Amino acid sequence: MTLILRSGLPADAALSSAGRAIHQLEPDQPVADPQPMNKLVDEALAGARFNTVLLAIFAQIAFLLAAVGVYGVVAYDVSRRTSEIGLRLALGARPAGILRTVLHQVGAMAVLGIAAGLAAAWGLTRLMVTMLYGVAPTDVFTFLAIPVLLGTVVLLAGYLPARRALALDPAAALRHE
Repeated sequence: MTLILRSGLPADAALSSAGRAIHQLEPDQPVADPQPMNKLVDEALAGARFNTVLLAIFAQIAFLLAAVGVYGVVAYDVSRRTSEIGLRLALGARPAGILRTVLHQVGAMAVLGIAAGLAAAWGLTRLMVTMLYGVAPTDVFTFLAIPVLLGTVVLLAGYLPARRALALDPAAALRHE
């Protein structure tokens, strides 16, 4: 037999009062392992919580790997253009204009990649509806925060190598190849 009790008392006081009441009604009735409901619920949800925490950790690792990978690819692409940047500087281009051009090209790639990623994520969230509790499949914060973070990583990946290339002497940049 299971007894579920709702009380305004603290859990320990409610459990001891319920045990005394049961013994007054039926002295031979054993009361085994009384527990507050929040403990029972916590035990019942422990497996799901563990899976959720594990999934969150893997998602963070995946995001970090994606950010490092995107940074590496974009930084490599911009650093390969060092001789082009040196040639433009040698021909009289302004450093701010070159930096703006590089960031515009990198930003355009980022916008295309983020748009494709958002479209794919929006479509795939329908498959995750049963796994989510308390969060909408199309959580606005997630759909805004992740693209902003990835966009920032991509712009930094373009900005840092471009600034390094702009700091070089144009003749040295031309000899870079």
